[in-house]
Amino acid sequence: MNLSKVYPWILKSPRRKLVLLNFSQPLTANQMSKRTGLSLDACSYVFWEFTLKKLATCLNDAAQRNRVYWLSRLGLVCRRRYFRDQEKEVPAPFVPDVDWDLYGQVCHRHRSAIIKALAYPMQPAAAKRRARALDPTLRMSGNNARDVMRWLRKVGLVEPVQEPGERYPSYCVASARQTIRELMLHAGYACSIRESR
Repeated sequence: MNLSKVYPWILKSPRRKLVLLNFSQPLTANQMSKRTGLSLDACSYVFWEFTLKKLATCLNDAAQRNRVYWLSRLGLVCRRRYFRDQEKEVPAPFVPDVDWDLYGQVCHRHRSAIIKALAYPMQPAAAKRRARALDPTLRMSGNNARDVMRWLRKVGLVEPVQEPGERYPSYCVASARQTIRELMLHAGYACSIRESR
């Protein structure tokens, strides 16, 4: 597929344009849905169309859920061209070198909520309270938070920090894995790029 055929195909659909505009980093369909306001099914379908037309590729092919997609070279060219046609500056993409399989596993709602909440060292109960303050719709028990923290420690995303005078350790995001937290925070930002009228 070449640019002269695929670019007009994108412009025919408001959904395709909206998804293309909001692809500033690798995303799951759920993250794109939250960014754009489109339904999860609509985002999944556009991702499928983009992979079919060689505009995007899945970065964690083995995953059954939380598949992470990013634009191909052709997709990036289409995105740049659209911004230039609108006489807007092209936002720089954020595509760090991370383990995309692990990132896809962290995209589970409870796991990502805990990772986003860990701005400083805290125990699981404190992380749960902060996660619920950040997302009032989140339903998470203390046991869920402890289980998530155990899993995050097992995969090396968090590390224990023993605070003086505390019986149990607090946890912080491992310095080598801060990029995954940054991706999570950027993926969930509320203001999506909308097409100007």
